[in-house]
Amino acid sequence: MKPGLDIGNLLDAVGEQSNKDEKPVDENSFTSETKVRKVDDAQVPAITAFNRGPDKETVKKKRQFVLSVDPARCRPWRYHDRMEESLTYDRCKDLIEEIANEGQKEPAVVRVLDGDPDYDYEIIYGRRRHFSCSNIRENIDPTFLFDVVIREFADDTDAAYMTWIENEGQTPITDFERGVYFRRLPGKIAGYEKVFNSQDDLCAKFNYDKAKMSKMIQCAALIEEPDILEIISDRTKIPFTGGYKLAMYLSDNGYRKKIL
Repeated sequence: MKPGLDIGNLLDAVGEQSNKDEKPVDENSFTSETKVRKVDDAQVPAITAFNRGPDKETVKKKRQFVLSVDPARCRPWRYHDRMEESLTYDRCKDLIEEIANEGQKEPAVVRVLDGDPDYDYEIIYGRRRHFSCSNIRENIDPTFLFDVVIREFADDTDAAYMTWIENEGQTPITDFERGVYFRRLPGKIAGYEKVFNSQDDLCAKFNYDKAKMSKMIQCAALIEEPDILEIISDRTKIPFTGGYKLAMYLSDNGYRKKIL
């Protein structure tokens, strides 16, 4: 944790202020370069969609506290849905220029990390914004900050759902990234524990077609084929149809020997 930044005091200050009038949070209640302001849910569309849920019922607008923080103090959730190939200057150039010229229009959503000496926040969604703000801070303005909203989740299934609806509404992830995300969540990739107990639970939460999800998860099995990935320069561009067929062939020992 950054010296001088007391996460407990920060959350207390923000939490206490949420029950008061529009008086600004006292920034002297914690020490760091962090800044705080208020917005309503309309400025954080994924939170609005999350609060509505699948039945699309209207919900009362809520006020959110936006913190402007050092992007270096934030790390991605390990179940994030964007691959590193998506986070390059060329792919994020338009967003970098927009944020540098106009500011960050929508905050990312994070949750507080406790006991990590290197990071204060875990990014649930907003990795492109985080990459862009980090790039601006490194190359243009060393004081530039990353806008975030702190949110608590009942469990990781809710965090996964918010990641899903946010990225589907923003710059969508590719089919292969989507398949890898679906494959991670039920623990079908080595090293990842189950966020959802089953693929059926995942489909129900995301309201996604079971047959298509099954094929996407099968296609994403290529993520664990190092001999295949070695000849692919950009995993995000693996086509769904071709990738699915290749994964099916590799699952058959006879074809696998011929291919590898």
